[in-house]
Order: sequence, then structure tokens, then C-alpha cells
Amino acid sequence: MSEQFCTRVGNNIKKYRKEADLTLKQLGERVSLSEATIQKYENGNIKTIDTELLKKISDALGVEPNDLTEWGSKEEYRAYREAKDGEDEANIIKMYSQLTRKHKKAVRNLLKNLLECQ
Repeated sequence: MSEQFCTRVGNNIKKYRKEADLTLKQLGERVSLSEATIQKYENGNIKTIDTELLKKISDALGVEPNDLTEWGSKEEYRAYREAKDGEDEANIIKMYSQLTRKHKKAVRNLLKNLLECQ
């Protein structure tokens, strides 16, 4: 996720939180996060945000998720999802590379079985 995106979302969380006259603690309580975590999101210090959490925060603030992300179109959202999926795949490959040969074989077998079930 780009730093610019995280900063934009954080700034918007802060903006709408203040408009709703909520403290960091109050917003945190509404979305089951600590005050410190909300502040990290607002400052752009957390580099990933789950779409479900984004929805939870926007609901707590009484705004649409798009108000926080400022995605102007489905294409922008699709680009975000593709980038996020790419990050997830890179992390999976990194974790896989750290496994023992025996565990790698187990992962390949699991993937094969999952693919057969689709």
C-alpha cells in the first residue's frame, strides 16, 4: 500500500473524527482498537488497512468508505486490490522460502488439494 494512500486515509479519518466530535479513545472504542492504534492510522504510520476495518471506521464516523479513501472510481479500487494482492503474494513467497523442505512439500500438497476442491 502506498505511503501517499495511507497518509490520505489517515488524514481523512482524523478530519471526519473531529467533525463527529469524537476523541481518539471514543473512535477506538467504537471499532475495537486502542487510542494509540487510531492515532497511528491517522498519522499514516500503519501501512496496511483491511477493507473490513475501513468499513468499520467509516460506519463509526458516519461516512462512506470512499470518503476516507477518496477513490474516485472502481478502477482506482481495483488497482488498490491488485497492489494489495501482490503484497500478499510476495509475503507468502517469503514465508514459503523460510520453510524446511518437508514443510514446503506439505504446503504444495495442501495447495494441490485446495485447487482440486475449487
